[in-house]
Amino acid sequence: MYWKENKLNKKSIAIFGSAFNPPTLGHADAISQVCEHFDEVWLIPSRAHATKTTMLDIDSRMAMILLFIDDLRSAKINNLKLHDAESGINEKPIYTYKLLEHLSNKYKDCDFTFLCGEDNFKNFSSFKKSSYIESNWEIKELLERNDIRSTLVRANCKANTSIEKLVTKSVERYISHHGLYIS
Repeated sequence: MYWKENKLNKKSIAIFGSAFNPPTLGHADAISQVCEHFDEVWLIPSRAHATKTTMLDIDSRMAMILLFIDDLRSAKINNLKLHDAESGINEKPIYTYKLLEHLSNKYKDCDFTFLCGEDNFKNFSSFKKSSYIESNWEIKELLERNDIRSTLVRANCKANTSIEKLVTKSVERYISHHGLYIS
């Protein structure tokens, strides 16, 4: 991957938006690919996703993201932050271009790069205002090196099958303790 040089002495921030429904080891692998190239990686859970209609409530997903971040810190990934950026946007659904505009206007001392999974990267032209996004922000494709997805975690929970190798320990405990994704 090519990483641009930050010539403006701005803080370099990678934006990783996802439903995080729940955060998985697939997300962790994606983060591990980029964390050393940025000052911070902001994990931004979707509040009003453009294509997903049903998600666990935002508070539960944010709680799991905080646990996920703590678990990754023990693996020496220290530049992660949970950022509830979408709470400041009153539109529904919240499109990527709106999120990036909001962040760029609010944090003028930061240079934002949007991280995109392989599936979304291949279909990036279908994003609302994709050309506008590409001309104003850097987009980086995250390689999918494993097949661990939130859908698999939810399916395993529903089938009462182990999720031990799909999520971090703390996220697994949280899901089990709260009986999430079983119906």
